[in-house]
Amino acid sequence: MLRAERHYGQARLGDEPQWLSFYTEAELAADLGRCLRDAGEPTEATQLIARALGSYEPWRVRSRCFVQTDLAAAHLVRGDHEHAAALGHDAVSTAMQVSSDRVRDRLGTLQWQLRGLGSDSRSTRELDGRISELLTRAPSDNEGDPTR
Repeated sequence: MLRAERHYGQARLGDEPQWLSFYTEAELAADLGRCLRDAGEPTEATQLIARALGSYEPWRVRSRCFVQTDLAAAHLVRGDHEHAAALGHDAVSTAMQVSSDRVRDRLGTLQWQLRGLGSDSRSTRELDGRISELLTRAPSDNEGDPTR
């Protein structure tokens, strides 16, 4: 991870190939946060992923949804189920604006993680229900611009 940060910091803006131009500092922070979450460092993960979320431009709807979902999952790992549920609700609302199989997959993974908790929390049950609703809708039923 440190090497990735160092290499990113040494890259010259504009020298990257066109296919990599989407990869911003926010993308790097989100990727590193996911790594930390998966490595069992949820506190550091939530800090990095929250920083990434705050850096995304409003028009990057799909990317924002990915990061909202990742941040919710990091809070689950921390044991902060209420905060995770609130962020998960935000992710579902954002997901309604796009048509993306990857978004649906990420939310399905979050739902699987929620169910693995065995939590009896009202907020996590409600989030589980909202994710189920979204996942049972046909992708073309989503609102908003399907090209985003």
